Amino acid sequence: MTKILFSAVIFFVACYLALRLGSPYYFETNNLFNPQLNSVFLNNIQTLKSFDNPAILFPPATQWIHASPFLSLINLVVFGVGPCYFLFSLIGIVQLLKTKNKLVYIVIAWCFLFLIYQSLQFAKTMRYVIFLYPFLAIFAAVGFLFVIKKINSLPKPSCYMLHATCYMLILFWPLAFMSIYTKEQSRVAASKWIEQNIPSQSVLTYEYWDDPLPLAIQTPSPRSYTILEVHIFDPDTKEKWNVISTQLAQADYYIMSSNRGWGSIPTAPEKYPLASQFYKDMFEGKKGFKLIKEFSSYPSLRYAGIPLDFPDQWAEEAFTVYDHPLVYIFKKTE
Repeated sequence: MTKILFSAVIFFVACYLALRLGSPYYFETNNLFNPQLNSVFLNNIQTLKSFDNPAILFPPATQWIHASPFLSLINLVVFGVGPCYFLFSLIGIVQLLKTKNKLVYIVIAWCFLFLIYQSLQFAKTMRYVIFLYPFLAIFAAVGFLFVIKKINSLPKPSCYMLHATCYMLILFWPLAFMSIYTKEQSRVAASKWIEQNIPSQSVLTYEYWDDPLPLAIQTPSPRSYTILEVHIFDPDTKEKWNVISTQLAQADYYIMSSNRGWGSIPTAPEKYPLASQFYKDMFEGKKGFKLIKEFSSYPSLRYAGIPLDFPDQWAEEAFTVYDHPLVYIFKKTE
């Protein structure tokens, strides 16, 4: 019993010191012997928690209103670690269960229970399951080693080919994702195109809670535009649409710099009946605007000479809108 208590004390002291050094802003002072939490940090957490509610209509949370409980698992498998990596993790879990080690059972059970718990929460974003990634890495290593040992028992020609296949299965998704950072960010590319092709003094729109384009790539900017902010995430009231109708009448171009609006609002038509119809009409060319340009930066293997793209706009919003958003530019036709 004494040994267990001593180990527990060592564990908690190590965790506390790691937290103090890694995230000092969690605490009120820099005194190691004062564990009081930072009041600003606590207020921020409480504010964020208040948004964790489908009735609030907090823009980034709109995507979760009708999200499936399986979405956490789907995002983790497809976008978080990649399907092949996850498959090796499952193989590793099966092999570890055969060891009949109680500690291993506890770790695996905790991973599954944590994933289930997070899947039942309102917000199902991938970053909330980041605690599982180290364990999945260990499971995948065990699974990969098991498969390699099985392959080693095969005849040499087949053995070499399957070895190469296993390594490629592990690498193809991270290599595809790395392609995003080998080219211009899509908002930057769109901004350059705007400054080269849209006349100065044109009236452009951008959607509230998203980035206005063009970005300030050149200082001073070679062209001047009037920018209108469209509050598309506001409740669907008559007053809101009176304002938006006026803005649409003034605008020469309607710009969606990511899928924040059109990717989430139509998933909750009971909350946004008019906005959902607006996006449907806009993409069908029924609002007096025509889609003339789009900029994408999907995970791809084209930079390696393999003509494969992996469109990921159906992933959770945060996975795409920061470093490789899909940008749409509509031009007024009427």
